[in-house]
Amino acid sequence: MAVRIHLLDRALAERSLADFVRQAWPVLEPQTSFVDNWHVDLLAEYLEAVADGEILRLIINVPPRSGKSLLATILFPCWVWLRTPAERFMFTSYSAALSSKHSIDRRAVLQSAWYRRNWGHLFKLADDLNQKGEFANTRRGHMIATSVGASATGRGGNFLLADDLINPQQADSELERETAIRWFDETFSTRLDDKRTGRMIVIEQRTHMADLTGHLLEQEAWEHVSLPAIADRKTTIVFPRSRRTVVREESDLLWPKREGHAELEAAKLRLGRFAFEAQYQQTPVSREGNLIKREWMDADYRDIPSRFDSIVLSIDTAFKTLAR
Repeated sequence: MAVRIHLLDRALAERSLADFVRQAWPVLEPQTSFVDNWHVDLLAEYLEAVADGEILRLIINVPPRSGKSLLATILFPCWVWLRTPAERFMFTSYSAALSSKHSIDRRAVLQSAWYRRNWGHLFKLADDLNQKGEFANTRRGHMIATSVGASATGRGGNFLLADDLINPQQADSELERETAIRWFDETFSTRLDDKRTGRMIVIEQRTHMADLTGHLLEQEAWEHVSLPAIADRKTTIVFPRSRRTVVREESDLLWPKREGHAELEAAKLRLGRFAFEAQYQQTPVSREGNLIKREWMDADYRDIPSRFDSIVLSIDTAFKTLAR
């Protein structure tokens, strides 16, 4: 019976990235129970479509701590290797430290007893290239971690993944944003092995109207998955492969078992409106205002007239019109 269960689990993991994620979770989070949610299945289906070449350009925007890096940057490449070990990956983040951490986690999964027991017969990590930020396997596949500003000459892959290219703490700096985006455009995006079939994935929480997501959506056709922490309207989400549907009613939370109303309200107070709307709601707004710009108010209004021809009162009550 135990053997049959093992074989069934392995078959499920090979067929489904979501099942692979659930089984691999204890390897990286042995002290934390996996809390399932529909968005894990949704993102897994989009990533499966990328693996099969059905989607070549994918952007994923989700709130912080929604499992995006674990799912897309760490476990997804390990899952691809159990199907096609010769695939080549290149990853980037805003810092070398973050890129290295992701690389170490990928290697930990690949070298785990669980992974080797199931797929150790397919390949091994190469002895002559097994470093913290770069390693290869005996089937000629490789995984390379780099970061903004680093040289990428002579390196590349058939999968390019950018995970949080811009540090949220520096997102207000025009120089930092432009530097990161220029490096993505002029260096990282040119590293595809095959320009026709190569795939690029961008995973980030929104940080600014002019962040990498905003930049890319203005340029070419990208498949865009954007999941706010709190639904701002009724939305029907259709899964790309299974055609399963999830209906989010207005004010529905994305992952209530992990982050409820109290936690989100605390985050809103801690971050402030602008950062919360960007990072949690994926709808960044200008800190200077969209209709009335802050710089327009720099005039000296100390000399107030003694009388006015008319007085206009404008009130935004945030009331909603509901059918009675």
